[in-house]
Amino acid sequence: MLAGMRSRSRNIGATPSKNTSEERRDVFLEGFGLAPGSQDACLLFNILHCEEPLQVLAEAARVVRPAGSVHIIHWRYDSGTPRGPGMDIRPRPEQIVEWGVKAGLTAGPVLDLAPWHYGIRFYAG
Repeated sequence: MLAGMRSRSRNIGATPSKNTSEERRDVFLEGFGLAPGSQDACLLFNILHCEEPLQVLAEAARVVRPAGSVHIIHWRYDSGTPRGPGMDIRPRPEQIVEWGVKAGLTAGPVLDLAPWHYGIRFYAG
């Protein structure tokens, strides 16, 4: 995945360390490696079916500045979607909203991102 990101970044003219950074890390053990309140936004796309989604959302809330945002995209809770995690671990939008609130975020509306996804924008602090 890192090699693919490097290649795509070069293809669009992004400069490592200026426009992009890459790290391989266990975020459950090490977090995101960013200072508290240092980011305008955090993007979490198709990842909250992980083992500890509340921990990921709490880390996102930690690194986003006051009035920053955390953006979620996930597969619909619908077995008819052509890809995505199994239904036994796929979160429903209401679950993600509940986790975000527990992480200290304020949820915006759930957005329909047809045909296969939904989105939620959370606001920090």
